[in-house]
Amino acid sequence: MNIICYVTKVVLCLFLILCQDFGTECQGKEIKSINEGYEIWGPTVSNDQKKLAFVVWKDIAVDPNAVYPNVIPSKLFDTWLYILDLESYQPKLVPVSCGYIEAWYGMSWDPNDNYLLATVVKIDLYDPLAWSVWKISTVDTHREIVSTCIKGDICQRPLHNPRANTAIFRTAKTENLILVDLKSKSGRVIDKDISHPGFTYNNSGSKIYYCKKNGIWCAEEASGMKNKVLDVNACTLDVSPDSKNIAYLIDGNEEAQYKYSLFVYGVDTKATKEISTDAGIIFQWSKDGNHLLYSENPNDERIVKAYTLSSNTSFKIKKGSYPVSVNNGQGVIFIHDDKLWHYDFVTKKSKRIFSCDDIEAQASGKYDGGEGSPERPFEIAEPNQLIELSQHPEDWGFCFILTADIDLCGHTFTTAVIAPDTDISNEYDFDGVPFSGTFDGNGHKILNLKIDTQADPNDYLGLFGEVNEGHICNLGLQNLNICGGDRSNYLGGLVGYNFEGRINNCYATGSISGNDESENIGGLVGYNLSGCISYCYTMGKVSGQDSLGGLVGGAYFGILNKCYSTSTVRGIGIAWGLGGLIGTNLQGSVSECYATGNLKGDGILGGLVGSNQDGNISNCYATGNLNGDDTLGGLVGSNRDGNIGNCYATGNLNGDDTLGGLVGSNRDGNIGNCYATGNVSGCEDSEWLGGLVGNNKGTIINSYATGSLNGKNDSGWK
Repeated sequence: MNIICYVTKVVLCLFLILCQDFGTECQGKEIKSINEGYEIWGPTVSNDQKKLAFVVWKDIAVDPNAVYPNVIPSKLFDTWLYILDLESYQPKLVPVSCGYIEAWYGMSWDPNDNYLLATVVKIDLYDPLAWSVWKISTVDTHREIVSTCIKGDICQRPLHNPRANTAIFRTAKTENLILVDLKSKSGRVIDKDISHPGFTYNNSGSKIYYCKKNGIWCAEEASGMKNKVLDVNACTLDVSPDSKNIAYLIDGNEEAQYKYSLFVYGVDTKATKEISTDAGIIFQWSKDGNHLLYSENPNDERIVKAYTLSSNTSFKIKKGSYPVSVNNGQGVIFIHDDKLWHYDFVTKKSKRIFSCDDIEAQASGKYDGGEGSPERPFEIAEPNQLIELSQHPEDWGFCFILTADIDLCGHTFTTAVIAPDTDISNEYDFDGVPFSGTFDGNGHKILNLKIDTQADPNDYLGLFGEVNEGHICNLGLQNLNICGGDRSNYLGGLVGYNFEGRINNCYATGSISGNDESENIGGLVGYNLSGCISYCYTMGKVSGQDSLGGLVGGAYFGILNKCYSTSTVRGIGIAWGLGGLIGTNLQGSVSECYATGNLKGDGILGGLVGSNQDGNISNCYATGNLNGDDTLGGLVGSNRDGNIGNCYATGNLNGDDTLGGLVGSNRDGNIGNCYATGNVSGCEDSEWLGGLVGNNKGTIINSYATGSLNGKNDSGWK
């Protein structure tokens, strides 16, 4: 295959699939509201009866042609997860950046009430609609995937075992009931042909009750042994705390919310009683087992009712739906008119405990306005508001926008401003909360950012310490000054460590430096792991020991497109990768980029990329001059198993050992349609000199060099 065709195909395919060109727009700008109202879903009480988790939904519209062509439905939801203290009734907003929560069938708490299990729908470029079960911590910002449905399937109603570290959920399309070990994340099928998401644990967690088309079944979780309990075509059920009564629905249409028949079956008596012929799909036994809480819809007017087991009677509570037992059976929380209400069985009184109207009031008092959603991001207009953001990690999963330039003159930070590493003693590992939201500079800039570790070996330095699947766009950083100490790692003007994040239309000017044994330092990003960076540039100075780049220090599976750097790069020790644009590029893609800055140091130096291993570089050029020892290339210092096509270099090289006008060392790499015009000057100790490649053990086609060679050994590829 022609090497140029191969390189072009690989680069374009990777870029189009993994890093769509969003131009200068943040993703959130493509989303417009179609419904200004909010709805409450999935209220779930903690085991200690002190907290209530629920989700607030808001309909949004997505332009499928603007963001995700032909793969995203036109209507989706924006969701917020709240935890309500049932003593003070103060709500706490919990960031959920991993996707939107599908809460129709509810969530579930772990036995210690530290986290929730929830179904999360993640919209991304890899899998347009990926349904997964997630652990969502309510005490910190830890998020973790427990299980992912196969592509196209839907995870429904994850339910935590009340006594063990296991959970069950249903797959809607394959109709399996899955048991998953939450520690090992291994799973197995409990049963098949589960026609509805109707299942529950008994109080001890040893048995699982569930609905099939041919009856209600019970399975032992440990052994998997199953037996039929009742021969009815039920669609959902709930078992009383003492396991003596089973409430179930039949004759319902899953698309309808009402018109179900609700029954109670006595396990010991074998007797069945019909409770309602107009019941809603959500019902629940009270914690004391004496009340069955349900809702009806007579004359299209939803009301909450309670069936009392001891008296065998039902009574009306209030208008509403989605009843949830609280106060150990002495109360009920329900939804009415997009508000949460609490009813006390003793006092016979009800009161409002949360309203969706509170969301606007709560959001309006933060920052300079907004609500943190893609369509109404939190607004940052002053330096103190940016500093306020730095002090609220619970907000780092939301959306932000600058509405004015921010001048940080007079402020000196010792860590990253947002999402810093909180434990400098743990070298390389990130301890803290990453930024996973959206930050839109809106064409504005942040001036005079200064970070000085005062010689301490702080890691993850930049405006953002670590970005995890976040999005930063349309932002400029001017006159920044970042100084790391010895052994400082992951330093970038904008982001220290970018994990699967998207950065586009951003720039940084200023100085970034590390001392001895510092590495992964870039003018914009310190380290780019599987992230996408496009339409960005840097101007200034970068210095440190290893993996230094004018734009990006180190990259692994990362993608760069249409970026450039004019920064000078200087190494202070032996380096495995110093580059005008990227220090080290491992299995990454670089296309339509250039670098013009000069480089000086010892080790592996390249005008564009220092060390390129298994990476693809196309349609790029470098013009900077290089001075140093070891392996120098006008475009790439070392190309190992990499592909370089349609590129050129014009800078002059001065050093010893292995020097090439385009590539210093090419081992098992492919080079095609490239040229170099710079002069290559070695010394008496120079081992390999070439106008195009110093030491070649790869493939070169349709390439040439015009610069002069000056050195003792000019045995390289001319």
